[in-house]
Amino acid sequence: MTRYVLKRLLYIIPMLLLIVLIVFLILNITPGNPGRIMLGPNAEQYLVDELNESLGMNKPVLQRYLDYVLGIFKLDFGFSYRTQEPVFEEILGNFPTTIKLAVFSVIVSAFIGIPLGIISATKRYSAMDISSTVSALFLASIPEFWLGLIMMLIFSLKLGVLPAGGIGSIDHYILPVLTLSLPTAAYLLRITRTIMLEILREDYIRTAKAKGASNQRIIFKHAIRNALLPIITQLGIRFAYLLGGTLIVEAVFGMYGVGTVILRAMQLKDIPIIMGSTILLATLFMLIMLIIDLMYAYIDPRIKSQFKKGNS
Repeated sequence: MTRYVLKRLLYIIPMLLLIVLIVFLILNITPGNPGRIMLGPNAEQYLVDELNESLGMNKPVLQRYLDYVLGIFKLDFGFSYRTQEPVFEEILGNFPTTIKLAVFSVIVSAFIGIPLGIISATKRYSAMDISSTVSALFLASIPEFWLGLIMMLIFSLKLGVLPAGGIGSIDHYILPVLTLSLPTAAYLLRITRTIMLEILREDYIRTAKAKGASNQRIIFKHAIRNALLPIITQLGIRFAYLLGGTLIVEAVFGMYGVGTVILRAMQLKDIPIIMGSTILLATLFMLIMLIIDLMYAYIDPRIKSQFKKGNS
């Protein structure tokens, strides 16, 4: 298992270099003059040229890429064009807000979607199953910004029980977390229901029923354990997405997180911030996928034995 983990960690390095190359080339293809953006449309051209020269924008693209890669190995990710602060100080300074949103959203969506999906599968075509399925389809089709605005209108403006934005206390996170978690819970409900229905038709489930095992034992001992693998995958992917994909919710509720930092960097073509964000989020995504694989081995002993065979 240790050998497998080390291999996966080493694979991160070439993957990051490839991702950095692709993003770096895209940034150099897209229109935009960092010097002009930073100094404004009324700045003298010679000042813009001097600033671009100091930023290294006049060097060949390949040379700038190699310089940047060498800086990565020296843990030098540059400075923001906008604030002149070190890249990761600016990104990580706003990361706690995004982390809280992502963690709370995944937890809430799991506590809502997975139990309802199990109940819907075990009580197929019941009123509970039909109502939860229809609700899931409705929530999954609603855009996040619209759901956030509706919640803000009801709970903040009409009822006045929750704040409409900001990050001052835990109350400020309730509406954004619900906005992010309800569509995810709807998706988890549908996928859990589908997986459970397939598992409940398996031969070993019929054998357990023939041996007189209770429904609770069949569901919790056999069915749920086998259904967890794809569900965990979806939760991990959703969590990785939320680490950089909460931009819309951050904008709606006035929460300054990583998504807002990335958007502002793209508007100003702040290349160091964009590249630093890319490296951070790509690394986190690959680490999350590794953790999911290790959880697979913990849940399913057959996968753990395959890891051991691969290492031998």
